[in-house]
Amino acid sequence: MKKVTKIADDAATSTSPVVIISSSTPPSATPEAKFCPAHVVKFPYLISAPGAVNLFTVTIPPVGNEPDQYSLDFDAQNYTAIWEPWSVNISQALDISYPEFQVGATAIDPLWPYNTSQADTQFDCASALAAGADDGHTVKTCSEHTYQYSVCDPTRAAVATLTNLVNHTRLAEYLDLWQPRIHRWEFNSVSCSGRDNVSNTFGQAMWLLDTALYAASINVSRVYVHQGGPLALQSSTQLNHGGLSFYNLWYPVDNQNGPIQVFPSYSAYLFVSELIGGSKSLRTANIFPGRQANGSSITTADGDPSAGQVSVYGYWEEFSADYPAKLAILNLEIYNSTATYPRPNITVDFSAFLSTPGGMVTVKRLTAPGADIKYGNLTTWAGQNFASGVAEGGVEEEIITTGEVDVAASSAVLVTFFM
Repeated sequence: MKKVTKIADDAATSTSPVVIISSSTPPSATPEAKFCPAHVVKFPYLISAPGAVNLFTVTIPPVGNEPDQYSLDFDAQNYTAIWEPWSVNISQALDISYPEFQVGATAIDPLWPYNTSQADTQFDCASALAAGADDGHTVKTCSEHTYQYSVCDPTRAAVATLTNLVNHTRLAEYLDLWQPRIHRWEFNSVSCSGRDNVSNTFGQAMWLLDTALYAASINVSRVYVHQGGPLALQSSTQLNHGGLSFYNLWYPVDNQNGPIQVFPSYSAYLFVSELIGGSKSLRTANIFPGRQANGSSITTADGDPSAGQVSVYGYWEEFSADYPAKLAILNLEIYNSTATYPRPNITVDFSAFLSTPGGMVTVKRLTAPGADIKYGNLTTWAGQNFASGVAEGGVEEEIITTGEVDVAASSAVLVTFFM
């Protein structure tokens, strides 16, 4: 089945079933995605050989991780009463004369919409700052942890499925809970160390890509994907016990959950890396399904006929503000490698964003045989796989002059305009 998604300025030019995506919002109104160097603190670290000292770098450390999970029944006030003097004392002991610490790092999702009075009472980094956590001028960043699904208990594990994960509407509704207060996130898909056949699939790569791009579009300055292994006492009812996490980008050692390998999700960050490149001035907007007046992403109920399957992001450089420099187009429709029907695709008409009719663009693709694929050697970015951690195969880049591009289900493309 072939669907046509038209990116255009004038909704009146469309007829059903064409989807119209407005490009009328000026780039100057879009949030900025900033990627700035951080301060670093170097500590001497004693390794195994007696007398041998190496240096490792620590930047923006939290004083306490996920304090809302402690048995101390913290609220913003009693947390701040401990955190603020500790951060001051640590700064003095390490001779740190500038704000360097991360406040918050809480794990519980927002319980109320950000613009309600109840939201101000929940313990998180914003309420801690309001309670005086930065009175000692030690706070560099405000952080919270986001895990859209969980296998920490059977109730939540029941809905931690690939189909639920890979959907832009669900993702946007979840991340919008944090607007507009968040500065940076620790995140991954499924807490308590991921889920087999969900967090280690190409579908996870599509979710990671959509998460990183959507987070930037709502002005989250940085996101840090969590890596590691199950904590022994993380939950008495958790699904995972031992080994490395299923949501890791790679396994550096053999373990009970699999051998040394690179997972499909690694390639999502190759896409992001090429999209950003060395730019210091990229501005971004989620141009489909777009934004409501209150700043949240348009959901299915509010006019997204793709039912959360299509997401398009535009990227503008300061020197070319009238037209985007790049587009990221994601087709999140689930297609598994075991399917017995032809792979669906959409055709995206982006001609409204060309500075001249028939203008030339290049296209690179992130793809795999299906969302259920768990192997790096079957996942390609621009035609290359990275199963060994380095590129294998030749780079594949398409040149298009039609103003249209086909995007298969469970795949993404990066469109780069010739400026």
